[in-house]
Amino acid sequence: MVSRTASPVHRTGSLEEPVVLAVDDDAPVRRLVQRTLRDEGFKVVTASDGSEALRIFGDIRPDLVVLDLLLPDTDGFELLRQMRDFEPVPAIILSQRSRRSDIRVGLDLGADDYLGKPFDPEELGARARALLRRASGKAPQAAIRLPELNVEVDVEHRVVRRKGEPVWLTRHEWGVLREMAVHPNTVLGHGELLTTVWGPDYRDDVRTLRTTIGKLRRKLGVPRSTGGPIKTIPRLGYLLDVDGTAGRTSRWS
Repeated sequence: MVSRTASPVHRTGSLEEPVVLAVDDDAPVRRLVQRTLRDEGFKVVTASDGSEALRIFGDIRPDLVVLDLLLPDTDGFELLRQMRDFEPVPAIILSQRSRRSDIRVGLDLGADDYLGKPFDPEELGARARALLRRASGKAPQAAIRLPELNVEVDVEHRVVRRKGEPVWLTRHEWGVLREMAVHPNTVLGHGELLTTVWGPDYRDDVRTLRTTIGKLRRKLGVPRSTGGPIKTIPRLGYLLDVDGTAGRTSRWS
């Protein structure tokens, strides 16, 4: 039974990262879902069965649920029904039942989206973003343009272009750039960037962050004599200056 006394960690539309509850009894699948959605900027909490999922749901009240249909102690649709009796929540079904008839039944029974296993991680990320955007009523974020470098950062589609050509970035390079693009003209502290992109164990590893920033600047074509739009804020962190208003807002941890 879901507790009704728990306080929510986050609701869609706040300044915090969206929270996703991923429910699957297959540990490798849980890890893949967690890694995929974490890279998309979500906070992901996992559960291996229905009982654990209901307990966690009552504690955190997530913005999105991603769940398997075949769980050790319950049916996925029954689990979703119990969650929604407590609070409406968007849901994506992940299932090995991937025939068209299975998908139709899944959607008819209340799922907002349905992906067959094995699934494409990028497709899962895109569908999660779209579903949360619909739930919050938000329009897609416009691409960030850096005119002095002829660079465009499309956060929605995870694409970076320089002079019209795609720029290949590592997962961590993209994570850092994404955080700065989502919070333009805002100082992001060393600890904040490291925790968000690498995880809490890396919070104090400023050298790793500096190395990644250096590689990112080179790939974006920033001249050696300047930091370009990626500004270094001494003793605090970094800032993406998109319109010459650098330093107007500060965020650090």
